Amino acid sequence: MAWWKRSAQLLAAIAFASTLAAADDCKSDSAFVIGSQDDADKLGKCTEYTGDVGLSPSASGNLTVSGLEKITGKLLTESAGDKPASLVGITFEKLATVEGSVSVSSVDSLQFVSFPALTTVGGAIEISSLPELSTLKLPSINSIGSFKLESAPKLLKMSVGSLKHATTTDSENGLKHITGESDRSIVVKNVGVDSLDGLLGLYNATLVDLSELPNLNKVLLSLWHIDEVRIRGNGNLIIYMWEKATSGTVQLEIGTFDIGGVKHISPCLNSDVQNFVVVNNTAEYLRFDFHGLRRLEVRDNPNLKTLIPWHGSSLTQWWLQNITIKNNPELLLSYQPPRSSNDNLTAKDCPYMFESLEEDKFRWLPWDMKTIDIDANIDNTYFSTFVTAWQNQTGRYVEGYGRGPEVNETFIVRSSNSTFDCSGLDRLRTKTSAIQAKTYSCQGQSQAAYVIDETAGAVRMSMGVPATLLPLLTAVCVFL
Repeated sequence: MAWWKRSAQLLAAIAFASTLAAADDCKSDSAFVIGSQDDADKLGKCTEYTGDVGLSPSASGNLTVSGLEKITGKLLTESAGDKPASLVGITFEKLATVEGSVSVSSVDSLQFVSFPALTTVGGAIEISSLPELSTLKLPSINSIGSFKLESAPKLLKMSVGSLKHATTTDSENGLKHITGESDRSIVVKNVGVDSLDGLLGLYNATLVDLSELPNLNKVLLSLWHIDEVRIRGNGNLIIYMWEKATSGTVQLEIGTFDIGGVKHISPCLNSDVQNFVVVNNTAEYLRFDFHGLRRLEVRDNPNLKTLIPWHGSSLTQWWLQNITIKNNPELLLSYQPPRSSNDNLTAKDCPYMFESLEEDKFRWLPWDMKTIDIDANIDNTYFSTFVTAWQNQTGRYVEGYGRGPEVNETFIVRSSNSTFDCSGLDRLRTKTSAIQAKTYSCQGQSQAAYVIDETAGAVRMSMGVPATLLPLLTAVCVFL
């Protein structure tokens, strides 16, 4: 055999052996730990790594992984143990997919984290307990299991998701998908950022929890279907709900919307909110127009002066079952509270709603309610539509259009207004079925509930039957 043929065969064998060695280097049952730039370069020769990848906090300086595009397992920081942390920055230039979770936590020296190409994480992303972190880059992220960013007080700016999220509902732009094996939540706590742009453009999630964010003065909830949104602001926080979107605006749906430390909310559009909890805010004027509202709880808001839906007609979209309003010393509850010239945020953010609706009114509609528990400055007009709906009724109200609200568990009303008159409500309690609540108190005085006469109720119901059917019903009754 010619020498050149033997040389070619030898080179092919060496290349094949190198390929096998490279393939073996790209998978392992134990984690591949990056402890130096040499380790990072070795891993960067893999397009896909099968297994987990660890980051050693004791690695020195900045680590850059250039070629790796996919990790089938987890990516996480290892424990530093007794060694001091010296890792300053990590960059994965081409990493697009991590099938497991990503956890970068408890590295005291870490200042820089960059995943410029990362789009998909099957599990959770956790960035936490990083006291020196000042830069976080996840500009391409689109689909994750959950996101937790905690205890990074020096992180003032971050890039998460495409900024196009504010002008489009395109599923490929911004962080849109919360899926996979994790709890489908977004938690940001004790972080110095002044913007969450790109992070809150979600389609579906179980929880959005924002707290201890001293520099965050504005947040845009461009969300779709969220089980719970819990926000604890810095006292100057303004919440926008899709108003700044210029195209593709969708209906925001929230199970429980729980706010505290908020200066103003600007829900100019009709969002779906089942439970609205407003506790310990700095807001003076609170306007809302939530469809499907079942529970309203407003407590401990020292500056709150006005609590009103945009207009009475929207209340037909409510299904209120529970109202609790307590310990809001400046709040006046009235059928038609006066508008204040100081309500400039509402006038600015929602000019169409504010200017086109000439008056604010609160109407009690025919809700089947469980609880009304209100302690506030209530004037004698606030319950006027409640009382009027039952004004000419005794006993059980006829079912059908125009019926008044009914309360069947708790009815407690205490007004700080010395002229507040309980007589109308007391009449509903004692003469009609409007307030069959087990507990009844108006200005500290209880009244016995009206005893429903089921027979009389049946007779009243028959009044709504067409005359042509009465003989037939009579015959049926005789037969029975």
